[in-house]
Amino acid sequence: MLFYACAALAQHVWDTLEESAVKTTGKKIMIATGLGCSETGPSVLFASQPGGFAGLIGFPAAVFELKLALWGRKIVAK
Repeated sequence: MLFYACAALAQHVWDTLEESAVKTTGKKIMIATGLGCSETGPSVLFASQPGGFAGLIGFPAAVFELKLALWGRKIVAK
């Protein structure tokens, strides 16, 4: 398993990590991410679904209420 909590990975970086895992172990590894904010650390949204991809934000942890809002041309989670 590889867990990261930073800015979103570019798809080519994700693909390289998966390719390296297959070359090393013979199989894909789970790549999981946590997204949060200064007050929570990487513990608001978690993505660990099989078949994940760069940019997948996952699901909110049970103790958080989250809403999506339009900010310019982007949709943000608040």
